[in-house]
Amino acid sequence: MFSVPPGKKLLRSCSGLRMVADSGNSSPFCLEEPQWVPDKEVRPT
Repeated sequence: MFSVPPGKKLLRSCSGLRMVADSGNSSPFCLEEPQWVPDKEVRPT
């Protein structure tokens, strides 16, 4: 069946299934911030 991340649930709507957060204050689409690297540590490509 479907695998739903913790803290989220699937709801059936007219347009299909929707993933919503269990708490109203958080977004169901959580993206982690990328790790920052100082410019002097990055090799030019």
